[in-house]
Amino acid sequence: MNRRYNSFQSHSLFVRRVALLVSLLVPIAQMHAQTQAAMNAQVRAEFEQADAELNKTYEALLAKLPDAESKQKLKESQRAWLAFRDAEAAFAADQARGGSDGAYAPLRNDYGTHSTADQTAKHKAYRLRPHHALSAPGRMNNEKKNE
Repeated sequence: MNRRYNSFQSHSLFVRRVALLVSLLVPIAQMHAQTQAAMNAQVRAEFEQADAELNKTYEALLAKLPDAESKQKLKESQRAWLAFRDAEAAFAADQARGGSDGAYAPLRNDYGTHSTADQTAKHKAYRLRPHHALSAPGRMNNEKKNE
């Protein structure tokens, strides 16, 4: 009898532990279980946030430039970079062809997000340089070495 009671207790304890574990894991699984549409929306929102940050940084850099010629060169450079980013993102997403039909847009936006964040970092670095060094990225280091 004692043996049956201990077996029942062990089984009961096991069932309670499993129930506790399941109750803890279900909310975690639900947090990670997203529909394709939800994932697409999240990646799109991340891209839009990165793009807004780039625009803010670009405007700050544009305002810091000393003359119209420098501003025009930045505008031309940014337009060319935007065309490159979009074409490169389309190419990167196209490499997933044959996979999920819903993968193209999120892959394109994900690549665009990372590329845009890199461009934002470059603009921030340019903003930190003195005006005379803005057009020549290694120039200040070379001048200091020669002194």
